[in-house]
Amino acid sequence: MSNKKIVFKTSYLTMFTVLIFATSFIFGCLHESPSDITLKELIAEQHLDSDPLNDVVHKDIRNPVVQLGKKLFYTMSLGGEEDSACVSCHHPMLGGGDQLPLSIGIHATEPHLLGVGRTTKQNTPPLVPRQALTTFNIALWKQALFWDGRVEVHGVDTTTGSPIINTPDGSPDQSANVDILHAQAAFPVTSQEEMRGNFKAGEPNDALRLHLAKRLADTPEGGDLPLSFSHWEQEFRSAFDMPLEPIEEVITFRHIQTALSDFQRTMIFLEHPWRQYLNGDLNAMTKQQKQGAILFYTNKQDGGAGCSACHNGALLSDEQFYPLGFPQIGRGKGDGLPDALGNTDDYGRYRVTGVTTDMYKFRTPSLLNIAHTAPYGHSGNFATLEEVIRYSAKPDQEFILFFNETRWCQFEQFSSLSGCIDLFPSAQTFTQHSIDARKVFEEQHQISVELSNEEISKIKSFLEALTDPCLLTRECMQPWIYEAPITEDPDENMLRAVDRNGKLL
Repeated sequence: MSNKKIVFKTSYLTMFTVLIFATSFIFGCLHESPSDITLKELIAEQHLDSDPLNDVVHKDIRNPVVQLGKKLFYTMSLGGEEDSACVSCHHPMLGGGDQLPLSIGIHATEPHLLGVGRTTKQNTPPLVPRQALTTFNIALWKQALFWDGRVEVHGVDTTTGSPIINTPDGSPDQSANVDILHAQAAFPVTSQEEMRGNFKAGEPNDALRLHLAKRLADTPEGGDLPLSFSHWEQEFRSAFDMPLEPIEEVITFRHIQTALSDFQRTMIFLEHPWRQYLNGDLNAMTKQQKQGAILFYTNKQDGGAGCSACHNGALLSDEQFYPLGFPQIGRGKGDGLPDALGNTDDYGRYRVTGVTTDMYKFRTPSLLNIAHTAPYGHSGNFATLEEVIRYSAKPDQEFILFFNETRWCQFEQFSSLSGCIDLFPSAQTFTQHSIDARKVFEEQHQISVELSNEEISKIKSFLEALTDPCLLTRECMQPWIYEAPITEDPDENMLRAVDRNGKLL
């Protein structure tokens, strides 16, 4: 009798379990919209649910070397004339950039004022020729850094298995065989417009870096002035656990590179609604965002926008280079003949490779956190996502409107200068060259697309779903902001950034 009861109870339990699973399945299907079904197929086809941190070297923000890197990131002592720091163009509360069309590194009127309102002492157009790329998720890049990819993986050392990295210092750079982020950290200090200024003008990059290391070690030479005070020796000895080694082995530029790059490795912000959706939360995105994602990931032949042809993978970038025909505003990179005001062209990738077909090509930017990293384009000409989507789709049409409306003057950085309309007399000619390069590229690779206003709005909505909400609050971003008491500063040059209203960023 008791055995029959057990069998009955077991059967009943089995039926109950099946009923629960069936109900859950039906309930799930009822809540899986047509957009969800389409996206599920696209996600499977394009492997969009892969781990974005696969093979990525990243660090804990509490790591001692990372903490040293944070302080180095904020000190103007790495600026040749001690008036700019890494953070001058890459602040965590400014999207990992500076929210300016073109950065202002050296000779700022107020070095501690970052973002909108930062000006040069001469109240002239900025010296930096390109827009500051965000440092957020920089650890995810595997092939190339900078707009023109001048730091890039050239190959792999067959003996060690480590990457061979090309840099502006030479090809290949055997001393920077960690990865491209480590190699990249050696170059902002060498840029005259960004950090170097006129310090040690004419000296090779390695000589400059040695001078900077000696400055931090409080052992300047060659007539260099010492810092007013320096506690960097203690900082480096503690971080690298080198209590007894000679100071010249402790404070080296190699260690500076390691600390700076390790700090940047912690800037991984991937908890956005799209990632949550990929992880199974179908309610993480709105209906319009899902429709935008479908347009984004569907190729043009099937009625989509085909954005993912270039913006793919964990970074939403293929790390390749394309001639998009974007406007050339600013002083340029010294290419071509200068105009009456000394502004020049920017040949982009060609400057690195010397290959004619690379003229006016720039690296595909990542779209992660894109809604929070405006303005857009290599010279920062687009204030909104809608502008850059519209221009990217049909540049030959938008190009004329851009210059007829002198759209660079929409930015205070330029509108505050006298004669804003006439600041860049050859910009339209330079941009026409870039448009022509895109037309040649289009003959083999159709990258233009017809988009309606509604489709642009949907794609924009999807791009807004790529923002990690942590970026929006200072409380969440606090681990990446330097705010120690002045009594704990390693030198007198720590940059405590403020906005134009004097409020701490």
